[in-house]
This record gives sequence, structure tokens and C-alpha cells, in this order.
Amino acid sequence: MDWTGFATAWSHITTMLTLGNSARDDKNLIETLDVMRHRANWGFMALTDHSKQDHYQARVSEYIERREEGSLVSRLPKDSDVDLASQVAQWLFAFDAAALTAY
Repeated sequence: MDWTGFATAWSHITTMLTLGNSARDDKNLIETLDVMRHRANWGFMALTDHSKQDHYQARVSEYIERREEGSLVSRLPKDSDVDLASQVAQWLFAFDAAALTAY
């Protein structure tokens, strides 16, 4: 398996584990997350475009509201002052290091 195939499968698995089964094939969410990952590598040098982040957070918030049984988001507190969508982003980005190690 090449990196592209592995990374695609990994994205589906980690998205499903984190957000629930219905998120596994959410291509728009996965593509948005990939764009955000690539932009993050440029740090302060990249032009700021909040539209992708806003779209991502809105979409993730929908999954958080759904709280599919067995997903990581189902374990989040229902009443919290924490920006849960941003916390979930941290989880999804953290899976990147595991992907590199597993590959």
C-alpha cells in the first residue's frame, strides 16, 4: 500500500473513531481537515482564511451534537465551557503522528 492509500484509509478510520460511523465517509470534512493540516505547516507565513476553519468547526459541532454511541465525542461533557470543536481538532491532528509511525 502506498502512502496515499494508507492516509486515505487512516483518515476514514480516525474520523469514524472520533466522530462516529456517519463521519467515516464525510469527504468534505476530511478534505477540509487535510487543507487545514497543509496550511498549518506554513504557520504565520500563510494568508489567513478562516472560512475553512469555520466550515470545519460547524461540521464537527454537528457530530458533537449527535454524539454517536461508541465515538470519542460521545464521551465529551454535555455542558462545558470548552470549545469542543477545537478540542476535537487537536485529537484529529494528534492521530497524524500515529499514522506516520504505523505506515
